Amino acid sequence: MISTAIDNFLETNNIDNISPSLLWQTLKVVIRGDIISYTSRVNKTRKQEQERLLSSIFDIDRQYSASPTPELYKNKLDLQTKYDLLSSEKTERMLLKSRGFVYEHGEKAGRLLARQLKCKSSDQLITQIQKENGELTTDPLEINNTFKAFYSKLYTSEAPNDNTDMLNFFKNLNTPVISPTYKADLELPFRLTEISNAISAMQSGKAPGPDGYPIEFYKKFSTKLAPLILEMLNDSVGTGALPRTLTEASITLIPKPGKDKTQCGSYRPISLLNSDIKILAKILARRLESVTGLNLTHSTVNKAYIAYNDSHCGKLSIIDIFF
Repeated sequence: MISTAIDNFLETNNIDNISPSLLWQTLKVVIRGDIISYTSRVNKTRKQEQERLLSSIFDIDRQYSASPTPELYKNKLDLQTKYDLLSSEKTERMLLKSRGFVYEHGEKAGRLLARQLKCKSSDQLITQIQKENGELTTDPLEINNTFKAFYSKLYTSEAPNDNTDMLNFFKNLNTPVISPTYKADLELPFRLTEISNAISAMQSGKAPGPDGYPIEFYKKFSTKLAPLILEMLNDSVGTGALPRTLTEASITLIPKPGKDKTQCGSYRPISLLNSDIKILAKILARRLESVTGLNLTHSTVNKAYIAYNDSHCGKLSIIDIFF
């Protein structure tokens, strides 16, 4: 169904001179609408079938009470079996997923956590917050603006505008430099194999971003979606800007245990990114990994994209520089 919907969309909309970025964003909107419509239709059909079976069972019960026969009893068992199957299939899927997700993901930022956050939304509702001037506010708009100002200030660089001292510092360091060949490799246009390999390497079971598409969707329809993503990314390189949907995120604030809930600093932000921006990040990480793994072996190199290195490796590199 979805495969056909993608083909129909491209046949109608993939025309000359259309922006690949616009085509990609429109595709996500249209297919999401089709999926929602299909899911609603399936659920409605299943519910109607359950109601029909239940009504038939009640009718047979009344007939059996008035005049019990082996045939009526057999018919009731058949209908009851069909009803139980419809009811149990969904329950079994939910139980299996629940056990697997609890074991595998725990408190990681995956679907399990997303569902738990949704269930606890009423408990985590921020009813008041202390503004920068010390006043408490209960107005939702002011609460939102207070958090916005807090995190904007928190993540604003404190580096001075004049970077002369920083440049002079790095001039005196013997830092490794990638060769022109590797630099050219990093700047090559994206390739279809990179897109496909990145999609295959992505970990399944993660919560989707605001667009609602999990990575499993990309894996299932990789042959159809990868060429579109390729055109979109290369077009973005040319225009100097990514499509807006790639930069969107769903942000949830989780209160820190034992902290004052009226303080902005007492909350931990968690961002759920869209899968397409994660695919781009995976491609870039692999390109950097190929360069750092082959060429840069000095202890001061960036450790961020080297396999089997942890966050503390970067701190150790800084210590090497200064001491």
